This record gives sequence, C-alpha cells and structure tokens, in this order.
Amino acid sequence: MWLSDNLIKNATFRQLRVFTEVAKHLRFARAAEVLHLTPPAVTMQVKALQGHVGLPLFERNGRQVALTTAGVYIRVYARKVTANLKDAEDAAARLQRLEVVTLTIGMLSTAKYFLPWLRAEFSTNTKAWKSGSPWATGNSW
Repeated sequence: MWLSDNLIKNATFRQLRVFTEVAKHLRFARAAEVLHLTPPAVTMQVKALQGHVGLPLFERNGRQVALTTAGVYIRVYARKVTANLKDAEDAAARLQRLEVVTLTIGMLSTAKYFLPWLRAEFSTNTKAWKSGSPWATGNSW
C-alpha cells in the first residue's frame, strides 16, 4: 500500500490544517485553542489522518509530543496543501469583491499613440491593476 494513495484519496483539508497546527506547536491543547476546537476533536482529526497515512505522525511521552519521521515529511506536504488552499480562498475573495479585472487589447502599430492614455485611465479606475499576462509577448505596460 503506497503512502500517496491513502493520503491523497482520503485525507481532508480539515485534518491537514489540524495536523499542521499540532506540528507547529507540538501541543494538542494549544492547537485546539488556535483552531477553536476541543482537544478531543484535535486528537480525533490527527488519529484519522494517521489512519489514512498508515503511520504514526507523533510520538507521545507523557505530555511531550514530537513528530515522527513520517510526521516531518507529511508536515512539509500538509503546509503546501494548506498554503495553496489559502491562496485559492484569497483569490475567490478577490473575485467576489471584483478586485480582479482583465483587459484584453488587440492593437495596431498606431496604438502607441493612445494606449498609454488608455492604460492610465484603466488603472486609475480599477482597484487592482496587474500589468502583463501569461501569454504576453513583446511590450507589457
């Protein structure tokens, strides 16, 4: 059974967020505070993630908590996933507030006379102006 098969198919974003917070503080109670959850809820999410991974992610010695080798590796990927999810949430929020606007211009050689004025007018009246595009070739104003 491969690690990636279990983790990708069955882990939830919530489990990854909870795991990342516990790994950050190395305290279940502190992670519960930060996440506004109860400590048993945090423990349950971590146990579920461990079940999907098939390996222990933390070692407990009394009240001491430490990441296992598997936990160290999973933390790297969990951080990436949660960061990408945060970026997606931020992009959706910007779209909801209409902060992202696309202006596509087809131009002739004479555009150099009026395009700077058009760009200035557009950027003045637009909250978020991002010059260029992934497909742009040549000048990007």
